[in-house]
Amino acid sequence: MTRPVRPVRVPADGVAVWTQLARPRPWLPAVLLVGAAASLGGGLLADSPTQVWGSAALAVAAVAVGGVRVTVDARGLTLSGLLGVPRYRVPLGRIAAADVVEVAPLAFGGWGLRLSRRGEVGVILRAGPGLRVDRIAGRPLVITVDDAATGAGLLRALLAQR
Repeated sequence: MTRPVRPVRVPADGVAVWTQLARPRPWLPAVLLVGAAASLGGGLLADSPTQVWGSAALAVAAVAVGGVRVTVDARGLTLSGLLGVPRYRVPLGRIAAADVVEVAPLAFGGWGLRLSRRGEVGVILRAGPGLRVDRIAGRPLVITVDDAATGAGLLRALLAQR
């Protein structure tokens, strides 16, 4: 289901940028960090380098799921992890439309980087409003983020200026 999108006015000679930090519910990174700490303790007690490295990987995963920076500007849509990587960009010239949709994680098969039954690629960190970007070629992209309506409105304004 799509939601209404507020129009965003961008002066012809102006610059507009919208950015939001898309975050999961706080319990997800917390659970991963507790698991990493427990695993690290066990690895140190057992003198297991493999378990210590696995704990480090789990800690990195906790940071990775801690949030995604979503940015809309004249270049298009950019998604980047909290550490700046990974980074994914959809150039404005490859965007056909932008909308706000209500997202249910189970429709995407859960949380994380997912593929829905309808063929949408999703960065699903929680239930609620999501920014949907239809690409000229390729699958639609959906990301759950607060204030998705402003992001969609800015993308629409930038598309209208092309």
